[in-house]
Amino acid sequence: MMRTWLDGDVKAALSSTGTCQEEIRASMRNLTATICLTIAILLGSGGIGYSDILKAGKAADESFKAGAVAYEKRDYATALREWKHLADQGHAEAQNNLGVMYYNGEGVLQNDKIAAEWYRRAAEQGYAKAQSNLGIMYHNGKGVPQDYKTAAEWYRRAAEQGYAKAQFNLGGMYDKGEGVPQNYKTAAEWIKRAAEQGHADAQLILDDLARMFGKGEGVPEDFSISAEWYKRDAEQGDADAQNNLGGMYYNGEGVPQDYNAAAEWFKRAAEQGYAKAQYN
Repeated sequence: MMRTWLDGDVKAALSSTGTCQEEIRASMRNLTATICLTIAILLGSGGIGYSDILKAGKAADESFKAGAVAYEKRDYATALREWKHLADQGHAEAQNNLGVMYYNGEGVLQNDKIAAEWYRRAAEQGYAKAQSNLGIMYHNGKGVPQDYKTAAEWYRRAAEQGYAKAQFNLGGMYDKGEGVPQNYKTAAEWIKRAAEQGHADAQLILDDLARMFGKGEGVPEDFSISAEWYKRDAEQGDADAQNNLGGMYYNGEGVPQDYNAAAEWFKRAAEQGYAKAQYN
């Protein structure tokens, strides 16, 4: 069921292909049942970041910025000219962006093989966005032979740098056992790390993950994980999570049994009008 995706702010990124908006909820047998799959390749997390521009030298800064402005205006010929010059000099962000343009066929003939080559050049310099993009190419077999193990390796390099999209993708690979040994707990941990950075799809499924670990639905039963994630949402004011966390404290599931804590969480949920908590 698991495929691969690299999502982001489409408006900011200015370009995307094949974004999946629907949630997969037909089956609750494993973690991927609730993950929204996205196969778009974007310029980065949230698009072209001017923080990246500021890191470059003055000349490169102006050229990169000119390319970014041109790209916003869909003047792909100018963007290509500005970024190609930088990419040839080893500018990792520009190399990644050229990969995006070849992947999407923007100002150039669409060519997955050339896209993968540019991603690789940036990825080998340690640029996390390109590492994640190259992982996607290997995962989908676009421009390179499909190779789940290599895909997972590139995802991991980006994920370990804190790149949320790669963390989410790597979690999906552990869930499915693609290129890595299947491990639901490790899958959940990577997805959790992505969620903590604000990754929308990862956050979307955390409640389902908490419930699944609490009931052992398709994953090994682990009340401690369930309680941890219910607590995260409960502290943000989610009434359902507050009620569930109260139940876990009441039963001593995943947390030390504590009737006072249980009552407190039931009270918080009840004060929001949550009927089950009011009964508890």
